[in-house]
Amino acid sequence: MRTTAAIVSALGAALLVGGCAGHPAGPSAAPGDRATIVVNSGDSEFASLQRWAREVNAGDVDAVTRKCWTMPPEYIRERYFGATSAVAAALSTEPQQGQAGTNWKGPSGATILLTWDEDKSPYACPKVSLAAGDDAPDYYVAYRVRRFILREQGRPINPGDNEASYWLRCALPVDRGEVANVDRADADDVRVSMAGDHKWTATAGPVTFDVAYEPAEPCISSAR
Repeated sequence: MRTTAAIVSALGAALLVGGCAGHPAGPSAAPGDRATIVVNSGDSEFASLQRWAREVNAGDVDAVTRKCWTMPPEYIRERYFGATSAVAAALSTEPQQGQAGTNWKGPSGATILLTWDEDKSPYACPKVSLAAGDDAPDYYVAYRVRRFILREQGRPINPGDNEASYWLRCALPVDRGEVANVDRADADDVRVSMAGDHKWTATAGPVTFDVAYEPAEPCISSAR
């Protein structure tokens, strides 16, 4: 069984403040893949995604990490800056509307998803799948569980991180169980293992979470 250990270090936590909080000494150098992203917006503007693309193109890892607090920092480095050629190729294609948001599908199999929540934000942070079945790596699931814990404990990763703006709780009755004991969960020690097709079990200290998937994001089903 595959297991992912705790994903947040003291350094990682410092990068998750979001918005304008924190002023690093200078921008981190982006990894080597430096293709230029040009967003094919079709008949829409996608202004918030265009802002994101400009800063990825500038190679400003620190700025994107601060503003994309809905994403794990390693996801940003690996997928936004480490696979820019695949991202650029996908975003050059015609956008398609789907159940979870707007999709761009590249020739190499990479898919970009701009969820409805991110599209409504002033700075959109898209999901990047580099291949089929690559849409929710364990550390991404763990990060969503961490965000949920911090919200429930009254100390969200960012002041704007709330359910109305960015949903984390499963909505479908089949996936929605009881949530209890989150006050005892350890947000700095989230461990994830697969429990089935697009289902996970996460532990955070003494608390166990069941995580489902709907429609294109891991969501908190129950906690005990």
